[in-house]
Amino acid sequence: MPADTRTPVTAAQVSALVRRLPAQERRLLALRCRADLTEAEIAGRLHVPPAYVSRALARTFGSLRRGVLAAPAPARPDAARPGITSRVLRSGEVRVRVTGEIDRDNAPELRHRLLDALGGNPPAMTLDLAGVPLLDAAGARALRDVLAAARTRGVRISVARVQPAARTVLDVCGVG
Repeated sequence: MPADTRTPVTAAQVSALVRRLPAQERRLLALRCRADLTEAEIAGRLHVPPAYVSRALARTFGSLRRGVLAAPAPARPDAARPGITSRVLRSGEVRVRVTGEIDRDNAPELRHRLLDALGGNPPAMTLDLAGVPLLDAAGARALRDVLAAARTRGVRISVARVQPAARTVLDVCGVG
């Protein structure tokens, strides 16, 4: 069975979904989840058939499930834009310093911003990765794409000060 790759929802998102439910469904949820009553105990307390409670809870949980799946993923601090600062030297060489973790969420942004830095066809570019403690395969692919674009444009490119964990990923992904 494949791993679940969905981003977990926050308690605030679930609370908002519960608040939107009709009062009767919120009451059933409270009895089932907060009071920890069985369906038979809820049916006895509300004077309704147990089958009604079972169907109503199934409907309510289904509604919450659909709401959770449709909810936008909460913002993750590590998915922020990668920190990139660039400086053009008198020789025309571009020095780029990259900071932060690079993963599948922000690798496209990294690729885009580094390709922009290559846009003026500098004679050389140095990527300083001292501030990148970790990167995943998507980050390595982004760097590989930038290196290939630099070669195509005839730009000498070098990668400097790579952290050990990032170097391992780059080596495994063939970017070395």
